[in-house]
Amino acid sequence: MPTARSIHEDELDELLALYEMLSTSNESLDPVDPAVREEFETMLAEDSLTIVAVEHDDRVVATCMVSVTRNLTHDVRPWAVMENVVTHEAYRGQGFGTAAVEHGFDVADAAGCYKVMLLTGRESDAVHQFYEDCGFDREEKTGYVRYLDPS
Repeated sequence: MPTARSIHEDELDELLALYEMLSTSNESLDPVDPAVREEFETMLAEDSLTIVAVEHDDRVVATCMVSVTRNLTHDVRPWAVMENVVTHEAYRGQGFGTAAVEHGFDVADAAGCYKVMLLTGRESDAVHQFYEDCGFDREEKTGYVRYLDPS
């Protein structure tokens, strides 16, 4: 049984290695880069953000990130967004990604969230089936994205 938990401060290298497997458009980040390390530490200190780590054989093999947003609707219950769901290529199809998502649901539930949303840019039927198997409903809402100029 995999161990799902919040990521530890000393696991940035493993997290960034997983993020490189997230998509072909991800840039490589250097865990020694002070800006990367500072952002990671800031994220860890953020109460409304949880980076889930699934551990197996003493390594992080899957992850997702859950961000909880306060809300004035739905009986003043917050909602959550799940992002950056990825399993190490050598461990896919073994339940580790599901463990990450389920732990993310537990985080959202503990925060009192009434829903968890997820967007994916992946067009793979297997990826969509994975999310549906985890309980997400692709027919429930329509998602839109607008990228902002980084300057």
